[in-house]
Amino acid sequence: MFIRTYSRYGGVEHFCYRLHEYLRAHGVPVRVLCGEMAPDVPGAKAPALRRGGEAP
Repeated sequence: MFIRTYSRYGGVEHFCYRLHEYLRAHGVPVRVLCGEMAPDVPGAKAPALRRGGEAP
């Protein structure tokens, strides 16, 4: 899933959060790629970017 801000609040943000939870509950592996993660998402981890903007 790609979304600008991953959050439990907001229109499309809330929809993506609920879809992510639904898919996980049904055994579907899901990754969320976002530009910003709100602190209201329980259990979410944001990997630090390496120098040059590359993900680990």
